[in-house]
Amino acid sequence: MSISFQELDDFIRDNAAKQVARKKLSMGPLKVYVRLTTRFMGSTVGRTLDIADVEVDDRHKGQGVFRQFLNHAERVSSQHGLSLFVQSIISPLLKDALKRRGYEFTEGFEDCAWMSADRLRKKYEAAEESSPSP
Repeated sequence: MSISFQELDDFIRDNAAKQVARKKLSMGPLKVYVRLTTRFMGSTVGRTLDIADVEVDDRHKGQGVFRQFLNHAERVSSQHGLSLFVQSIISPLLKDALKRRGYEFTEGFEDCAWMSADRLRKKYEAAEESSPSP
């Protein structure tokens, strides 16, 4: 299933200079609340793209919709120098998946995870270097 994430791209582009921006996005079978802000992540402070209140249509659950969104959100965040912050993690499966992807959790805030802008940049630079040139 191919999903257009243009609404997320537009949100980041149109609001990158604002102190705080928020919006509920609807992209095909996915609805997600996003916010651009500045926050503490562990011992550092940085600009973040926050993800919360994720809803996937029942008939599309288990088809990788959120994984596609997360891949795209990580890539676009890395391009804009943003950290990615995931809030309100209820599912133990999602928590485990985020840990495997390298997200960090803070004791006392186990329902939130983040990946720093620097780590995202390195992850996607490495991916581009290893992909074959056309």
